[in-house]
Amino acid sequence: MKRNDKIYQKNWKVYVIMEKENIKRKELKSNFLRQMIIRVDYDYLFDEDIENIVKKRYKELIESGYKMNSKTLAEYNINVNINNITEEENNSVSMKNNNKEEYSSFKKENIVIDITRNFATITAEYKKFESFEAIVSDFSKIIEEIRNVREGLEIKRIGIRKINSYLFKDINRINDYFEPTLFSFNELEKNEKSLMVKQTIESFKYKDYKINELGNISKGIITNPNGEKFDAYQVVLDIDVYNDKDIKEKINLEEMNNIVFEVYKSALNINFLENLKKENYEDEVIIKNG
Repeated sequence: MKRNDKIYQKNWKVYVIMEKENIKRKELKSNFLRQMIIRVDYDYLFDEDIENIVKKRYKELIESGYKMNSKTLAEYNINVNINNITEEENNSVSMKNNNKEEYSSFKKENIVIDITRNFATITAEYKKFESFEAIVSDFSKIIEEIRNVREGLEIKRIGIRKINSYLFKDINRINDYFEPTLFSFNELEKNEKSLMVKQTIESFKYKDYKINELGNISKGIITNPNGEKFDAYQVVLDIDVYNDKDIKEKINLEEMNNIVFEVYKSALNINFLENLKKENYEDEVIIKNG
């Protein structure tokens, strides 16, 4: 009997893997994607390089609905992390370092493209789903201009990061939605009242890419429209796919995005994936948060 149980479990795992492989992105009508960031790091652009890039693509960006905004950022060890910057009313930036650098920024509704001396990014905040191709088409042209702006420029890293966010009423039901390989609990953690924060991180390689998969659970309090308060758990699935070695060939953003999708599918339970094929999917465990 035990042998039959093991055979059944093995066959079920094979079935699940095959079913997941067959699920295509276009089949999923609902999702919990909150943010996407694509970042290209390079050795250095001179101010005139940035100016030339902007001149060549300015008209297309404006026709696509972008508005240009020249900003100032403070350099910190040359390579600046925009996420750590606080913008002031005068459109300058306050940091410990007084060296300032002008950079070009284009914004269209929920999408921002920034071009600096050491990196370029596109950041998309999702309030509704938009296709990957529609979001990155203009940025892909910016990347090509960066590669061609001057001889000898070196691309050091290219990465796509996607952040999905879910709000759970009952954290004990998490494995009805996510695979135990991403979230599993020991005996002490199974008491949901004791769980405050949990994080899992996996890093691995696939083809020429490095992949970071992060799962995070944090406990909070939600107030409903009636003023009643109750415990809720924010679950974040954060996937980063990047290449930081020998980037000489044409950058294939579509391939990288497909890898993100495969990692995403591997993290989700097959039943949850099937439910995401429904329009405006809702259930009793996940709170619609946006």
